[in-house]
Formats: sequence, structure tokens, C-alpha cells
Amino acid sequence: MSADDYLSREGLSFMEFGADRCYILPQAEESVQDGFVRTYRAALATYQGMLDQGIAESVARTVLPSARPFPRARLGKFTVVRHTDS
Repeated sequence: MSADDYLSREGLSFMEFGADRCYILPQAEESVQDGFVRTYRAALATYQGMLDQGIAESVARTVLPSARPFPRARLGKFTVVRHTDS
């Protein structure tokens, strides 16, 4: 395990793209967080487009962020912002 494998919970928040898809927003300058949100939105739009074209879900999933998505129900102590609110 390297130091890059760990994020402190302090200052951590999440961007919600659905009840089962909340992605980490590390404490950073607003412009950096905006970059994360843009990247997440683009990846999710590409994923949905692939599904709409009939591409297998297992293949479409490869365009999603490598960051683990969290379900909203497990994030009670964290700040969670809906992507449409930012």
C-alpha cells in the first residue's frame, strides 16, 4: 500500500450522480474539484451513450472513473452535493 492509496476523511466530500453513484471530491481548490466533476459527468454520459447504443454493460463500464463509487446511504457523515447543484 502506498501513500497515494489513502485519503484522509477530513475535508472529504462527494458528488452524487445517483443513489448508488457518489464519487469522491478530495479537499482541493474549487477549480480542481470542478475538473473532477467535469470528468465524472463526461465519463457517465459516455457510459450511458454506450448502453443506449446496445454496447454490453461490462464493456461500457470501462469508461467509468477508476475511483470507487459509493452508495448515498453510506455517506451520512460526509457532505454530499448533487451534480446538478454545482
